[in-house]
Amino acid sequence: MYITDPIYRPISIRDRDILRLIDTKAFQRLANIKQQGHTYFLHENAIHTRKEHSIGVYVLVNKVIEHLTEIGDIH
Repeated sequence: MYITDPIYRPISIRDRDILRLIDTKAFQRLANIKQQGHTYFLHENAIHTRKEHSIGVYVLVNKVIEHLTEIGDIH
């Protein structure tokens, strides 16, 4: 599955467990919740959702795990 993220651009997700999680009703609901709450009234472009944020966190965690694996801190 490819997801277009505003920060990380196309994201490829192949992990079946993650794909099942993304397909849940609860995760899809995050698309309707703004990450910054009501600050979008002050900053009109601040319309990032909890869903986008969660996928971004997934990307960053994968990068950390990949780096730690490369340097030998994770086996």
